[in-house]
Order: sequence, then C-alpha cells, then structure tokens
Amino acid sequence: MIPMPPKFHPDDPIETFTPFTLTSAQKDNIDAILDEQLVFTINGKVQLFLVHWVGRFDSDCTWITIDIL
Repeated sequence: MIPMPPKFHPDDPIETFTPFTLTSAQKDNIDAILDEQLVFTINGKVQLFLVHWVGRFDSDCTWITIDIL
C-alpha cells in the first residue's frame, strides 16, 4: 500500500528555498573556476565565472562577476 501524503492545512508554514548567497568569508574560499561566459546586456558586456566553493556541494556552484573575484 502506498502511503498518502499528509493533508495540507492553509495555516501550515510553507517551506521555501533559501538561495545560496555569497558572503565575504566565501570569497576567499574559491576552489576552482569551472566555466566562463561573456554575456551581452543593454548596458554592455559582463564577464561571468562559474565557481566551485571549498567544502561546498557541486549544486552550490555559483556564477559570479570579476569584481567578486
């Protein structure tokens, strides 16, 4: 028998995903730059880097700009 999911009650708290944000401590903990992109916007071009953080999961890799490096 397949268990039924719990019933939702409108007053129950809703779990939300908290995005990964860059802190000043993590700026010094870049493990590797995995990829690079040049993105063209209406204001010009932006160079982005996909970085892997020391001690973080691969799913926490983040695109950052050169000014954060």
